[in-house]
Amino acid sequence: MIVLLLACFGFSEDPCDDYCAGVCDCESADACDDCYAVYEGADAALQDECEAALLDYVCEADTAG
Repeated sequence: MIVLLLACFGFSEDPCDDYCAGVCDCESADACDDCYAVYEGADAALQDECEAALLDYVCEADTAG
């Protein structure tokens, strides 16, 4: 599962960048901007939150149809 996520979202030092990249690929431009606004310059605690969110994230567009 993690390998699939890394293949889809890539891998960076900051899991918040990976999470927001996934949001930007799947959600509206506003959601993308909001994600980066919230997680830009994230500290260790927010990075942990992003890592958990990335593992749980499901793009609705990928599961439709």
